[in-house]
Amino acid sequence: MKKIILFTIILSSINMFAQTKKCKYSINNQDEFTKRREARTNEEKLFSFNDGDFRNTAIEVKFTVTGDYEGGKKFLLFNLTYEFNTNNSEDYHTLSIMLENDSIINFVNPSNQGDKWNNRDHLYWKYFLISDELWNLLKRTNIKKVRLKLLNKSVLTQDINQKCINSISKVITCIDELNLPPIELNYNTDHSDTSLGSIISTNNNSSISLCKQWKRKNIIYGNGSVDKSNDVLYVQYYKDGTFLESITDKGTNTIKSQNKGKYELLNENTILLINGDSKDAFSLTVVKLTNQELILEKGGTKFFLYVY
Repeated sequence: MKKIILFTIILSSINMFAQTKKCKYSINNQDEFTKRREARTNEEKLFSFNDGDFRNTAIEVKFTVTGDYEGGKKFLLFNLTYEFNTNNSEDYHTLSIMLENDSIINFVNPSNQGDKWNNRDHLYWKYFLISDELWNLLKRTNIKKVRLKLLNKSVLTQDINQKCINSISKVITCIDELNLPPIELNYNTDHSDTSLGSIISTNNNSSISLCKQWKRKNIIYGNGSVDKSNDVLYVQYYKDGTFLESITDKGTNTIKSQNKGKYELLNENTILLINGDSKDAFSLTVVKLTNQELILEKGGTKFFLYVY
């Protein structure tokens, strides 16, 4: 019996590893100008078919989905492609998906983000911003049918092959595998370049910028105990002396609270934080600062953060 259980655990681990290895990305980097994190999966097929009767022409029709992340926002990109004969291609304006439980999801109002895709005669992208709730629903639910309403008012309804029922779930899982920050941080808008944000590292006496996006790794209290909260904290320090702090749920990446305020560098190892428009202020001691790591201390409690 123990051998069977052990074999099951090993097999499960292999399957999880295989799933991760299957994730492939066309983009997975940080934009060197905006400093925003970007990621995009490879396409996954939803359906394709050859049909000589479709729009009275011999044509191959293919419909795919891609997962996309930009600066805290998550998108699904749906692509309708016509092959062989592109003279009779037709764009679509409405997309509906039937889930395995027969519930219907309608995708409307594509994001303007899609303008960066040049729709040609045979290739039509629609770029939809997805809420956290819908993102998580599609991640755990297979689909059974897709319906497209074309601009010529005809309707294309297609059953999803068993091999493709989890295509949307797969691209969402691959984006989530990267553990990307679930908040929107604006690196360029209304944040002037001033001398604020450059402080002296306590390690090597060199000037290192504080103005980065940091993610909290751990909290160790004065009594030596470690924080076990599922909350995840992200903080961005800007060069104009403002900061944006977001707290999210570790399991769902849902934003639980956000706090904006101002900060001042009192000296090379002290940061004064002022929350919002209030007079609520407190100081943090910079224990360590490198290009990748930041350790802050307040009242014996240490906060460990790293560049994200």
